[in-house]
Amino acid sequence: MYILKETDFYWLGLSTISGLGSIRMNKLINHFGDPLSIWKADKIELEKVIGSSVLAERIVREREKLDIEKLLERTAKNGIKYLTLLD
Repeated sequence: MYILKETDFYWLGLSTISGLGSIRMNKLINHFGDPLSIWKADKIELEKVIGSSVLAERIVREREKLDIEKLLERTAKNGIKYLTLLD
């Protein structure tokens, strides 16, 4: 059985945000160090790293309305497995 790490919650949450692909995620990880720090970053800091105010605003907006617990439940219920950039 696969045991989720705390960072898995935030990897999964970030993966649902449109426009946040592997190139931008690499930039964010290189700057912040981990997905939790990305998740907690404010719009200005996100914008500085990714160079897009629209995407920074989208990240902030989407994470405020996303219920990661429910997303994890649906993922597990449907047998969906996922990889992160660090896997």
